[in-house]
Amino acid sequence: AVVSTQSTGDSKITAIMDTLACVQYCHHTSLSSPSSSVLQSLSAGALIATRAAQLQPGIISKLVLQLPFLDLSLSGGDPSLPLTTEEREEWGCHGDSGNICPVAMGTETGCQVFITAAERDRRAPLWHTANFVSALVNVQSEDHVFVNVVREADHETGMDEEAHRLEMAFVKREQGRGGFEGFTKWVKQSLGFLRT
Repeated sequence: AVVSTQSTGDSKITAIMDTLACVQYCHHTSLSSPSSSVLQSLSAGALIATRAAQLQPGIISKLVLQLPFLDLSLSGGDPSLPLTTEEREEWGCHGDSGNICPVAMGTETGCQVFITAAERDRRAPLWHTANFVSALVNVQSEDHVFVNVVREADHETGMDEEAHRLEMAFVKREQGRGGFEGFTKWVKQSLGFLRT
């Protein structure tokens, strides 16, 4: 949170670089490793976490995005979107936001991605997730990208108890509990996932 609030507008790239420095510190001091590091973000924090993963593919093993605001290049100049209006001071108006917009970059993350989106989210609309996933599967395996759409939910109610359980299952299964293939099989058999 401190990293995010101390850099605004065009200097937001600083928050991304600081995030990478924190992850690298954890690896350097053996607190973690690339194979066990997970970045998790909520809402507009997805811009920082995702862009960090894109800048150094493979630095983390998993990226967990909750109700992500991802398409700043298209929505940054649209004052009709609530999140854009409320966060303009922090993020600026980025019609040319390539340095911090994951969708505009369209590069791989080098990790598995789990996204929870809310069907009726007006602050971080579902099309943000759709645009990002579309760009992502063009450059990395679609088998490593999962999207959980919470029905009848909005930005305030999207992360219900089931959504949190699914995220934890995603993270824990990969770390010695059946592997990614086991999680994939479990998802296909048990849940109404939108797998893109």
